[in-house]
Amino acid sequence: MRTCFNCKKKSVAPDRVAIDHTFGSVKVIVENVPVEKCADCGEWTIGAAEGDRADQLMALAAIAAGVRTGHLLKWSRSLTGLRATELGELLGVSPETVSRWENGHRDAEPAIWNVLADLVRDALHGTSETRELLSRAPAKGIVRARYDEAA
Repeated sequence: MRTCFNCKKKSVAPDRVAIDHTFGSVKVIVENVPVEKCADCGEWTIGAAEGDRADQLMALAAIAAGVRTGHLLKWSRSLTGLRATELGELLGVSPETVSRWENGHRDAEPAIWNVLADLVRDALHGTSETRELLSRAPAKGIVRARYDEAA
């Protein structure tokens, strides 16, 4: 067992907890998050990777529940590792528009939330498929796909 940084007792062991965050009138709970927890004082710590994953799951759940706040948009963007200017470039809007969304001065269109959810999902799974699709130049000429090949 490891020593607790709070009570200094050797009673820290792996455990699982529920983490929650309230977005306006919606409370999102991510259950079964792995942590290191002290059996004596109850203090717990979470690793960076586990914390990032819990935050990404929380953002996805909030977006799926219909939460549409500037705070959630900014937080979700930060979970993707994108700066506001980069998100604006991917979406074809100005950095000022992204700022207006994040500061609650303007509502983002529903399609923006769908793209944001895809970007967060990519971050959760360690991929960049959505970012790559959004950054591609328009195709020219003939593009072929085979019906019998998995996409």
